[in-house]
Amino acid sequence: MAEYHFNEGALQVPDAGVVDRSTTALEIEVSGGKRVSIVIARQPRGTLTLDDLVRDSLKLLGVSLRRFKHEAPRKLDLQGVPAVEFDMTWMHETGPMCHRVVIVDLPDVALTLTVAGTQDLRPEIERTYKQMVASLKFRRKK
Repeated sequence: MAEYHFNEGALQVPDAGVVDRSTTALEIEVSGGKRVSIVIARQPRGTLTLDDLVRDSLKLLGVSLRRFKHEAPRKLDLQGVPAVEFDMTWMHETGPMCHRVVIVDLPDVALTLTVAGTQDLRPEIERTYKQMVASLKFRRKK
């Protein structure tokens, strides 16, 4: 058995056959009581390259979100780990939404970090994203 940790504790899971597809969702209050969301999602990468992961993500978002648009993906180096970031917008029933997304190419998992909010919160989204990426620390597997 292996120990799986989460904020509130830990539990035992089988050593084999467990796939971590966990998602963490946080909200941060910004100006005037409005909120910016941070979502951290894990996806097993299999044999997909980082470019494949980005292409597949953009394709899925394009068919899932109304009036989806994105800027050209930009390659990053996060502490020696390859990553790709992009900005996107789409139309929610309550109004335009704005996201900044980075997909990080870790050895066994693609880690997708998203900061999102309404279009009017774009400056707060960008500031939150920059703080998040600057503070990001990876744990190396033993």
